[in-house]
Amino acid sequence: MASNITAKITFNPAATAARLTAANKTAQRWLDSEVLKDCTPYVPRLTGALEQSGIFGTVIGSGEIVYNSPYARYQYYGKVMVDPETGAAGFLTSDGWFSRPGVAKMLTSRDLTYSTQSHPKATRMWFEVAKSINKPKWLAGVKMLGGGG
Repeated sequence: MASNITAKITFNPAATAARLTAANKTAQRWLDSEVLKDCTPYVPRLTGALEQSGIFGTVIGSGEIVYNSPYARYQYYGKVMVDPETGAAGFLTSDGWFSRPGVAKMLTSRDLTYSTQSHPKATRMWFEVAKSINKPKWLAGVKMLGGGG
């Protein structure tokens, strides 16, 4: 004996979009936090100010990791940068290192040397290093939290 089954399916695009948007925001917040955490062992550390600038400079969930210390770019690319007029990277004064204000420095081919006392794995381009190690974990987490897995 055959029986019929009738089903009515109602699709609510707005509700589906809201759920996906919320999941994507959760995934982005998780990813931003993981990237900061996974970069930490590779961020050069002397006083901790560079590391802290990543925490305070990043808006979790924005999709952008920002290390906003004045020397973050210099440290990230790992090359000595010098004043184009003086050829010096900076000048040591009784108040610490000094550079001429407002002068854009020139990149040289000389590598920076990083202390590994606090972070033994400290290196230049720390995001790229962290990504090369953690990308599969990051993708899996985003997929799971974003509703794709």
